[in-house]
Amino acid sequence: RVIEWPVISNFREGLSIFEYFISTHGARKGTADTALRTATAGYLTRRLVDACVDVIVKEYDCGTKQGIEVDPLYFAPKGEIMEDIPERIYGRVTAEPIYHPVTGEVLVPAGTMIDRVTAEKVGRLEAELDLSAPGVEERAHLAKSVQEVVHPETFQVLVRANEALTPELVQELRAAGVQKIRVRPRFIVRSPVTCQTAGGVCQLCYGMDLAFHRLVEKGTAVGIIAAQSIGEPGTQLTMRTFHTGGVRRLRGLARLKELFRPR
Repeated sequence: RVIEWPVISNFREGLSIFEYFISTHGARKGTADTALRTATAGYLTRRLVDACVDVIVKEYDCGTKQGIEVDPLYFAPKGEIMEDIPERIYGRVTAEPIYHPVTGEVLVPAGTMIDRVTAEKVGRLEAELDLSAPGVEERAHLAKSVQEVVHPETFQVLVRANEALTPELVQELRAAGVQKIRVRPRFIVRSPVTCQTAGGVCQLCYGMDLAFHRLVEKGTAVGIIAAQSIGEPGTQLTMRTFHTGGVRRLRGLARLKELFRPR
């Protein structure tokens, strides 16, 4: 068994006899995991490839009007940001126009692929919305709150961060005495999840081919690319065991296998 005992000697001093013998098992376990558990991750990749091998780019536009709304990804609720909006919308095609949250001006028309400059410009756009200005209720649906807004007296949460505004919400904020809030645009983009192409995806729903920085070509095997993109980090999850001397148990790959297990 692995004895969880810290090695306190540095590289210049070298290991003591006790530290040497308690670390041999963990080192040997890590070497074995390299050969054995990498095979498990490789088999998961093979199963995913077999499941997605038929998913290819078949046409230019499936004609759908649907899309997904993009918000920042967090490691935990109210935690550190994992992936910000500019990274999430880069290379995607807009399903609906992106409007300025205050003026209502069209910043990016629908059906436009978002390049790096545009993603940085509109993805980090924030503005102060004056709730007493005329026409605010009509334009409320174009904006989302940047941060949490609380009642100034009761401290009750009126608007959560990244929550879409509505005319009713604007009236509630006015009644609470809130005069201005910080807002950002809403981002609704095309996605393979909402694509209506039979047996594959269309170019506009897939978006940019990140290898060539242009719209994905017809015939690209995007299903295999997606399967390999999931399988490769699975191999790295195996590596984590022997990077820590075999002390830390393998959890990530086991959880990934559970998610893809057929039910």
